[in-house]
Amino acid sequence: MPGPESVFKQRTLGRVVFFSLLTVLLLKVKDYVPAVSFWGLFFSPLPLALLGCREGRRSLGLGVLLTGGLTPLLLSIPSALYFVTASAPLSAALAASSRKSWSGGEALLACTFVSVAEKLFFFFLLWALTGHNFLAPDAGQVEEMMERLYAGFSSGLRETISTQENMRQAAALLPYMTPSMLLLYAGLDALCNYKLCGYFQRGQAHRPPALPAFTEWRFPKSLLPAFFLAFVINLLWGLDDWRAGALFAANLELVLNVLFFVEGLSLAFWWIGRRGVGPVLRALAAVLFLIPLAWPWQVLMGIGDIVFDFRSRATRRRT
Repeated sequence: MPGPESVFKQRTLGRVVFFSLLTVLLLKVKDYVPAVSFWGLFFSPLPLALLGCREGRRSLGLGVLLTGGLTPLLLSIPSALYFVTASAPLSAALAASSRKSWSGGEALLACTFVSVAEKLFFFFLLWALTGHNFLAPDAGQVEEMMERLYAGFSSGLRETISTQENMRQAAALLPYMTPSMLLLYAGLDALCNYKLCGYFQRGQAHRPPALPAFTEWRFPKSLLPAFFLAFVINLLWGLDDWRAGALFAANLELVLNVLFFVEGLSLAFWWIGRRGVGPVLRALAAVLFLIPLAWPWQVLMGIGDIVFDFRSRATRRRT
């Protein structure tokens, strides 16, 4: 009869195999269900992160080795490279955050830094191997894709949503905004996997530190000088002159606007929560806040909250 230590080792080995196969499945799902291929890549760091949280560094390392050995056999070369360079490091960072004495914000910031670094490395590695810069897609190919999308619209939809000229302008702009879109994707990847890792590890001894409630999310005032810099550069050069400075400013402004939007949304839900609004009205408000026409106002609210810190002021007044 196997002793307790043997049973423990068998259980650990079983978890290593299970989470490794689950990672391979997420990376290979594109071959069977192309519609969810993006989400397979997006959540591929999660299984091994859970393994590291539950079984520690050694089991995580064994899981990475096992998955790394399976990916060249079962997946395409780009998928195998993606796992090694752009998925496994985030898994390790998420697992490490569960055993560090960090705050939730510090842990998420560290995971976001790893996510950005690993994805930049992945694209630069592809560039070195293929000679094609995937961070600067060909404008002609993007425009052709947008033309096909436009052709699929009904005539009424084409009139209400956009004109063909707007589609061409978007196609011309998209290649220049790839760096900021990559940063936003990497940040969202880190955030979603971080939250899911914490959810699946609830009640366990090791889990990533909890994040503050969404209504308490705030960004530092140091974002304001960066936003002012981007505004001045765009004012001087404009978006028609794609110099290096203008490209930097446009990408910086896009990232900052997303952060301001998140802070504005956090402020709006904080205000709704103070009014004691019920769940049905909260859901309705969430839909209204996410309508594109409301986005500029959310950005302005976020900037105003960073400058004036409305929530702290309201708290001091109540006390």
